[in-house]
Amino acid sequence: MNIGERIKSLRKQKGLTQKELAKLSSISEISIRKYESGDRQPKQKAIYHLAKALDVNEGWLMGFDVPMNREEDAFLAKQSEELTSFIRYLEAIKYLIRFEKDLRDDKKPNDRDNETFIVTISKDNITVEFTEDEFKEFQDVIKKSIEFEIFKANESNK
Repeated sequence: MNIGERIKSLRKQKGLTQKELAKLSSISEISIRKYESGDRQPKQKAIYHLAKALDVNEGWLMGFDVPMNREEDAFLAKQSEELTSFIRYLEAIKYLIRFEKDLRDDKKPNDRDNETFIVTISKDNITVEFTEDEFKEFQDVIKKSIEFEIFKANESNK
């Protein structure tokens, strides 16, 4: 299920109209309609507001293999916060991020325990796909690169 399908399914489960969800999430009704139809992908800020309005985990709404319900577990909360911040950073520097269920031939279609996702990053006519694990590794490499640049700047200021 893609993000638009998840939004629509949850909205209907909760007995909300698109107009009501728009009001709860502070997102326009037109945007809700476009997200649900797949005509537009919500940006991270919209995902945050939709997840909050629908009372679900942002990561789950984006398609990650995390619990659907909002978790109070500090570890999961930290992971979601880090992931959300990283995605916001990528969007801030004008990358388009998409999350889709991994439907490659080597995956069993209804194996929910092993359901994985592909993360697609696009900018300037260049598109790269990552598995979940590759995306986590990519995130870690970027984080370490930033830490190293800060370390170098700090050392040169001594």
